[in-house]
Amino acid sequence: MIKVDLLRYKHKLVLCLLLVMCLSSLPLAYAQETECAEVKIIIEQKLSFERQAFDAKMIISNGLSTANIKDVAIDLHFLDKNEQPVKVTQNPNDLTAKFFYKVDQLKGIQDITGQGEIPTKTIAEIHWLIIPSKNAVGQTDELYYVGATVRYNLNGVATTVEVTPDYVVVRPLPELTLDYFLPKEVFGDDPLTETTEPIIPFTLGVRVKNTGHGPAFKAAIESAQPKIVANDKNLLVNYEILGSYVDDVVVDKSLLINFGDIMPAESKVGRWLMTSSLYGEFVEFNASYTHADGLGGEATSLIKDIKTHTLIRDVKVPSVGFPDRDEIRDFLAEDDNGLMLYESQGMDTKVTDVSALTKVVQNGSSLKITKPATKGFTYIKVADPFKGQKSLVNVAASFPLIPDNFWLSKERNKDKSWSYFINIFDVNNTAVTYEAIFTEPVTSSISGRVFNDKNNNGLQEEGESGIGLVKVTLTGINDKGLNVSSSTFTSQAGDYSFVDLNPGNYSLTVDSVNGERDGLAFAGAVGGESSEKGVIKEINLPASTKANNYTFAKLDIDAQESFEGSSDLSVFIIPPAANNSIVVGKNFSIGVMANNKGPDIAKGTAIEFKLPDNLQFVSISKGYEIDSEGVIKVGDLKVSSVSVRVTVKPLDDNPMPLEARIRSQVYDPDLKYNTHSTVIIPEPNK
Repeated sequence: MIKVDLLRYKHKLVLCLLLVMCLSSLPLAYAQETECAEVKIIIEQKLSFERQAFDAKMIISNGLSTANIKDVAIDLHFLDKNEQPVKVTQNPNDLTAKFFYKVDQLKGIQDITGQGEIPTKTIAEIHWLIIPSKNAVGQTDELYYVGATVRYNLNGVATTVEVTPDYVVVRPLPELTLDYFLPKEVFGDDPLTETTEPIIPFTLGVRVKNTGHGPAFKAAIESAQPKIVANDKNLLVNYEILGSYVDDVVVDKSLLINFGDIMPAESKVGRWLMTSSLYGEFVEFNASYTHADGLGGEATSLIKDIKTHTLIRDVKVPSVGFPDRDEIRDFLAEDDNGLMLYESQGMDTKVTDVSALTKVVQNGSSLKITKPATKGFTYIKVADPFKGQKSLVNVAASFPLIPDNFWLSKERNKDKSWSYFINIFDVNNTAVTYEAIFTEPVTSSISGRVFNDKNNNGLQEEGESGIGLVKVTLTGINDKGLNVSSSTFTSQAGDYSFVDLNPGNYSLTVDSVNGERDGLAFAGAVGGESSEKGVIKEINLPASTKANNYTFAKLDIDAQESFEGSSDLSVFIIPPAANNSIVVGKNFSIGVMANNKGPDIAKGTAIEFKLPDNLQFVSISKGYEIDSEGVIKVGDLKVSSVSVRVTVKPLDDNPMPLEARIRSQVYDPDLKYNTHSTVIIPEPNK
């Protein structure tokens, strides 16, 4: 007889995302002659989920001791509930069959197509994998029978046996539609400027929608890192996926998105956090997929469609008026047919662009933005009169809008200039006047670097490179009493910065790096507590201050501690006496004192003393030098103190944050006083 057992097998297919990005290929001096240099990127992904399949097993026993069973041939046949034959296939490209089947395992026999032979005293076991196609079932269970015809030759006599069929019940199957979302513009360093712009992460989004009648069990998409497959201009550009999240829940640094079970009429969304080291525009975005032929190929495919869209913004349908909506962000996208909202719950809704019908009236630092009565979701994109120089803090009509639904944006023009815009997404059927509130951007900032510290002394020295694409997170409370949480990523040189910060108390945390472990952390220009590796706390940031030099050292994970001895070091900045005024344009001296409390000599002692841009270096005490990175090499410091005088000249009357840090090649048991900071405010030159 034949025995058919139900099983779940992991349905797999390979997704291929092709991205074509346009980058400016010439430097600033030739900005008027720039051309689009195309870079082609492929991201390979694997979609998997568990679905229904069957294992058909037949056992043939040759109990004879004198003759082999020869010329064995076995043919499966399939019948519907009315015992009528149904079409099946072993061709992975046959889209009309109801079942795909293949021989999965043979034991005790090598062939079942007419050449098979079962030796004496041997039991042969044959397994077939049977996979129903979407043609086999609709909205309710379907009954089928699986039988077989066995032909063989024994002692020269040909025999045919009809095997009693077993029944199978095919449950309703899932059918998945995948929608991918990618922004048009992404921001990194701009080759057309002399400054180094920060790398701003963007998201590659996906929505998996089950339009079938059965569940997709344990659905997941695993992504590979982007791979550049064409770069004719040999541009120094890099793309990386940093992590992912499912339904707005962060999945740390994993490239695997586990959606779990996706039930009929249900959707799940995921996003991969990506970076591009250079600014550019995606001019092409395509997606395709292939099935493994050995698992049925196209014949058993449960993918209904795969589509790509240009992402405008991750927005959220407001709960007011839509109590049935979830709290997961949706995709506002632009297609050939205009604007659409692809919701996390599976709805696809037309969005009306009312930008051309919107009136804007400026009143100081606020705008009155009036749109006409429009049914359903609306989108507004109007010129920013402040050209990105002010911060948009709130947009409200009769009630405040969700922060996800208003934002500032910029776009590069053909002449390489920039256009700036205010964007609003909302749903309100009546005519509405929004008030958009802007504030002057604050000038305070916190910046620093992440680097590979080969000698574990906390100072970045020659041969110790910065580490790019490392996540740094800023948290704290500003002077408005608001919680602040923001993340950025280091440039290729390892630099990072947080700008437009209000005064407040902040902390910095650096993310882990593959193959590295946290080394020493150094508080910068306005101080802070850095006793915990990978974290700098208690950064009390004043107004109008550039707090530089907050550095995080990373060590090779297998690096051995090379310290010999122990020395307790400290450093202090000694500004001029209070009765000595500091005047713009006039030289004055600052003392930097290094102290070693022992018990051992601090070998290779160095002080990092970087000056702010508005304080010009003039000279240093005889016998000492300060290099371009602001490092003063003290040498081997005995259990004593040394003072170095640095003569400088202020260039303006803005606050001048000063920060010194000390390290050596000897273990330091107490890092509390290894950094010292102060702020000097010069008087105008009258």
